[in-house]
Amino acid sequence: MIINITVFITAFLILFSKFLDCYTTAKRINTVEQEMNPIARWLMMRAGIHNAIWTVFFLATGLTSYTLFDIFCGYNERWYKLVFILLGHIISTVQFAVAHHNYYQRRNLITEILHRLYKMK
Repeated sequence: MIINITVFITAFLILFSKFLDCYTTAKRINTVEQEMNPIARWLMMRAGIHNAIWTVFFLATGLTSYTLFDIFCGYNERWYKLVFILLGHIISTVQFAVAHHNYYQRRNLITEILHRLYKMK
C-alpha cells in the first residue's frame, strides 16, 4: 500500500517539476540559442520555442501516465515500482534544479553539471 502511494507521489513530482521547468523556460527564454539542451534547441528551431516547450510537457505527461498504467496493470511488481520511484526522483530533482536555475537565473550544482556536459558536445 505504501509503495503504491509513493509511486503516485513520484509521478506527481515528475509532472509538477516538468511543469515548473517548462513554465520557467517559457518565461525566460527569448531565443533558441539560450536553450542549452541540443535536442530541445533542435525542436525549438523546428516547431517554435513555445510550441516545443509545451509539446515536451504533454509528451512527458503522456509518458508518465502510460508508465503508471503499465506499472499497475502490466508489471505490478515491487521491483518495477521501486525502479520507477528511484528514477522518478532523479528526474524530478533535475527538473526542479532546471526550474530553479530558470527562475533565479543562477546555476546550481545540477545545472552546472548539465552545462558542462552540454558544452562538451
